[in-house]
Amino acid sequence: MHRLTRRYTIKEQRKKVIDLLEDNPSFKRSLGDTLSNAYEDAVLIVLKETPLDESDLPASCPYTVEQVMDNHFWPE
Repeated sequence: MHRLTRRYTIKEQRKKVIDLLEDNPSFKRSLGDTLSNAYEDAVLIVLKETPLDESDLPASCPYTVEQVMDNHFWPE
């Protein structure tokens, strides 16, 4: 996937989460757990679709909720 396309996809998903949180502010309490669960799901997808081994990936999400939601944060 092209780098710019990935950024737009991430921006789009961040906006969707922000919109969801505006409509459901009580969801904010569970963002940490939600991020952990999403990371676990993402690892399973990576393992299924790439030659990577589970030991190649961090055991837990290396980013905080604040980083994930920050429009200026772009891990490289």
